[in-house]
Amino acid sequence: MTQPTQSRTHQDSVVVAAERGREFAWVVGQGFVRWGFVLEAEGAGTRLTETWEFLPAGQSMFAEKYGDRAADEIEDRTRHAHTGIPRTLAAIKQVAETGAGRAGSPLPRR
Repeated sequence: MTQPTQSRTHQDSVVVAAERGREFAWVVGQGFVRWGFVLEAEGAGTRLTETWEFLPAGQSMFAEKYGDRAADEIEDRTRHAHTGIPRTLAAIKQVAETGAGRAGSPLPRR
């Protein structure tokens, strides 16, 4: 997951979907954001889709925290999330296709 570099914070997450071979998803904070991965069979392989959604509780929290700047802050967080998704998927693809990360295998360098 990608977060804005200027403010890294810790938020507890709760797994909301864990269906082996189909979906894994979690909600951050008190229902602020939902991240997930959906897996679908495609030919001889698997299509992996990463999802991200700014939930109503998160939008409300931003309205309280940022006031008139809330829309800009939400747009910024959304842009960062959407920018990071292709990088995350590319890294997962590299690990899946090369076997990197398995016991004894080095992880790819960024």
